[in-house]
Amino acid sequence: MANTILIIGASGSGKSSSLEKLNEKETFLVNVMGKSLPFKGGKSRYIQTKDDTCNMIASREHDTIQKGLDYISSKLPHIKTVIIDDFQYVLSMEFLKRSKEIGLNY
Repeated sequence: MANTILIIGASGSGKSSSLEKLNEKETFLVNVMGKSLPFKGGKSRYIQTKDDTCNMIASREHDTIQKGLDYISSKLPHIKTVIIDDFQYVLSMEFLKRSKEIGLNY
């Protein structure tokens, strides 16, 4: 059974920097904003590849993120921690995409 942990903090408070303390061989990063990791060696520790050595995807599309999570659960059993850095952005983008929808009048 998985545990869900939400980390909230002000910009610059160290949320993304805390990735440095995790074992990159057991961690998968969903980099929503496509930003560089704020610690030395971040680019070499979290990489996107087309094979099972991949431990990061960069996407803000919820469909792509869901496919990534499905892939992790079925093909990458060594992954113990999944980080979605900055999930709030995914949620707000979904609201913005649907902002011009018109509801039905009953």
